[in-house]
This record gives sequence, structure tokens and C-alpha cells, in this order.
Amino acid sequence: MGVRIVIRGSRVQEVGYRLFLLKEAERLGVRRFQAENIEDYVEVLADGPREALEKFIDYVKTRRPLHAQVESIEVEEFKDSIMEIEAYYRLLQTEQLYKIAEIGVGMLGGQEELIEGQRKLIEGQRRIAGEIRELREDLKTMVMERISRIEADVAKIKAKLGID
Repeated sequence: MGVRIVIRGSRVQEVGYRLFLLKEAERLGVRRFQAENIEDYVEVLADGPREALEKFIDYVKTRRPLHAQVESIEVEEFKDSIMEIEAYYRLLQTEQLYKIAEIGVGMLGGQEELIEGQRKLIEGQRRIAGEIRELREDLKTMVMERISRIEADVAKIKAKLGID
């Protein structure tokens, strides 16, 4: 006869709980195993040799993944069928691959936004560079006009003083 274990807490999902328990179930020789994230709890179904199940239950009650925050653990008998541990491995791998695909698609969308932001930044830099060139030309013209006036004034002063 199998067991149903319900793990409740403020942080029991997205902390690797199912993999954490699967690894130990495999190590202990639990033959049937499945775990599912449901709302605010993790439901674990397990079946196998009595000694392996007892050790597994003890492990579940005393160990936690690093970032898990558990408030309660309920254990009860379970009479329905439970998938073989190998089948659960495949299911979990497929689920993890799906998550990776979702994240990848999200990253591509984010990358497109980043590229658009870079395009706008480059446009702004080009505009600023053009304005700097124009300002430089304006300053150059202004400085040349002032130098010409100063030279003319110096020439007048020299003429009045009789200096060549």
C-alpha cells in the first residue's frame, strides 16, 4: 500500500522540492513515485518496499530543500495506482524542458526589446554627434571673427603708435 504526502508552506514550490524528493526516493528503492505542485502545496505519492517507504517518510519529515519554507506535512495511506518511478523521471524531464522553452521564448522577447532600446540609443548618439559638429563649426566661425577683429584692432593701435 502506498502513501500520500502533502507538504504545505509559504514556499514549497519552485524550490526544487520534487527533484529533491525524487532523488531520495530513488536512492532508498521506492519503486513508484509521483509528485505534483498543487496550489500552495506539493502532493507526493509513493509506493515500494515497506522499509524503503518508512525511510522515505522519515526523510520527508526531517529534510527540506535549501529555500523551502514548510509549515506542515501530512502522511496518509493511498490505495490508487502510482506511476513507476522511471515514468515519473520522463514526465519531470518533459516538464523541465517545457519550462526551459517558455523561458527561452520570454528571453527572446526581452532581447527584442533590448535591441530596440539599443537602436534608439544609437539614434540619439548620432543626433548628439551631429549637434556637436554644428556647435563646433559655430564656435570656429565665432572665434575666427573675434581673432580677425582683434588683429584689426591691433593693426589700428600699431598705426596710431607708428609701429609696423
